[in-house]
Amino acid sequence: MLSVTKFVVLIALRDRLFSGLAVVLIASFAISLFLGNAALVEKSEAGHVFAAGSARFILILGFSIFVALQTQRLFESREIEAVLSRAISRPRFVLGYWLGFAVAVLAIELPFVAGLFWIYGLSGDAVIWALSLSLECLVMLAFTIFAAVTFERAMSTILVSGSFYVLTRLTGFFLGIREATPDVGANRVVNPMLDGVGMVVPRLDLMTQSRWLVYGVEPTDPILLVMVQVSIFIAIALCAAAFDLQRKQF
Repeated sequence: MLSVTKFVVLIALRDRLFSGLAVVLIASFAISLFLGNAALVEKSEAGHVFAAGSARFILILGFSIFVALQTQRLFESREIEAVLSRAISRPRFVLGYWLGFAVAVLAIELPFVAGLFWIYGLSGDAVIWALSLSLECLVMLAFTIFAAVTFERAMSTILVSGSFYVLTRLTGFFLGIREATPDVGANRVVNPMLDGVGMVVPRLDLMTQSRWLVYGVEPTDPILLVMVQVSIFIAIALCAAAFDLQRKQF
């Protein structure tokens, strides 16, 4: 399993994923500094909120696209057959594959977060934001791997994982509408569907909130509950990917 993890990290180095994302993150950081200085009030707060929000988007989008493209390459070149021909089970391959991308995410995220702390002197609540960002990236990696193994095509994987991420970020909005809508007419069908989505989909809208960097974490924020839900979803997504890979014939 560790050999698969090392294999993924070497692929990321070969394809210059780290340098590419680093350049984009530095550019977004510079733009955030400019936008923060252009703000009329709370210049510093506006700057690191812009930087934090753009970093989350870049990491999620960048790694989702890379996982999709890399997995399609494995299937098309039949490189995955060479890997699975070794003494490694398919569930261990999926876990090692995910761990490799997890190492790559942390290798990119940690220096960026350290830069935010150094420049802006963020409070201790920013540590919770950083941990939440890591967990959000990990859950998206797990789901993208599942989608990539299932569809085997990069474009389908990107569309599905992107739609999933948008859904998880808008779940609170949908549930808010559901609470304000009476169960009449078509809502008798739609409202139970929204309740089901709220139970199954991880609540990423409650994670990695930029306001934590300015106002801190509030006692009413269900951080621990959401982290447990996300951790369970990661395990389910990886098990689903392993099951689907197990059914494939090479």
